[in-house]
Amino acid sequence: MAGGYPNEMHCSWQDVFPGTTRLVTPAIDTTGRSILYMSFKHRLRTFGAGGVTLKVQTSSDGVTWTDEPWSVLTSSGDIGPESVHTTLSGNLNRSTTYVALTLTGNLHDF
Repeated sequence: MAGGYPNEMHCSWQDVFPGTTRLVTPAIDTTGRSILYMSFKHRLRTFGAGGVTLKVQTSSDGVTWTDEPWSVLTSSGDIGPESVHTTLSGNLNRSTTYVALTLTGNLHDF
């Protein structure tokens, strides 16, 4: 629905507030890297007053997460479809780096 190529991730609401859910990449070896470039397409549909933040995070252990510069907070309407191009700088220059698309907030309303 975002206008990307297969395979797309699709998720729907959970009866959780507040809540957090993540789509996490497999471990990436970023040794020698101080910056990564990330591009993706997304469409975020909201069914209530909003209150959900979609953001990009990184981690070196899959437990402790660092917010990266890109995020979007929902209001009462849909967002996208849109293309995002951003840079990642947290948790790099390591043998193990994870990248996540994270939803936080009222997971009943997206």
